Amino acid sequence: MISEVITESNTGEDINSINAFGFDGKCFDDAGEYDVAETDKPKTCCELVESGKYEEAMECIEKYLSKKPNNKQARITKGHLLIVLGKIEEAIEFINESLKINPNSAIDLNNKGWALYLLGKDEEAIKTFDESLKIDPNSNYSIANKGWVLYEMGKFEDALSYFNKALENKPDNDNYLTNKGLALNGLGKYKEAIKYFDKALKINKTNEEAQEGKKHAQTNI
Repeated sequence: MISEVITESNTGEDINSINAFGFDGKCFDDAGEYDVAETDKPKTCCELVESGKYEEAMECIEKYLSKKPNNKQARITKGHLLIVLGKIEEAIEFINESLKINPNSAIDLNNKGWALYLLGKDEEAIKTFDESLKIDPNSNYSIANKGWVLYEMGKFEDALSYFNKALENKPDNDNYLTNKGLALNGLGKYKEAIKYFDKALKINKTNEEAQEGKKHAQTNI
């Protein structure tokens, strides 16, 4: 899947996308961007994440948290990075600690849900996304990720409803358009699916999920 959450959820290399989690570059605290001047690194923690330098970003975040251990966004970013680095169980443990500090953090709940999904705990993931959505009903991260887990469970109609919700908020998001096409493929609605794959490819012609989904639909018409 290609999702926001990050997606907004992902498979394959897309799991490493910052858009698959509750992180969208909003890596700021009250004082502004994280100051990494003391580390002699040319970029802020956020920029390291965005450039895919996850190990360096983790070092940067750890240093920041040593000074401000309860900073909400820094903790969210660390939880995200632990997932990206494949430390799923550690991520869940850390996010649970963060939720004790910030129990109403919809993004932390979203990221925990995604981590649970990666561990194959689909039902727990769904419940966690629901908790996130109770706090922030318009969170496209949790909407799209819940949709993806439902899709993976073979619940294509339910998945489609969540992909539609995600598209209400971001109608030109090629990932959401692709996911809707995949759900339609799952329902055997191949002609309709192609329309959404085409829309996605018009926005992003390099979207491989959309390309493969369209080929699958064309083969089955």
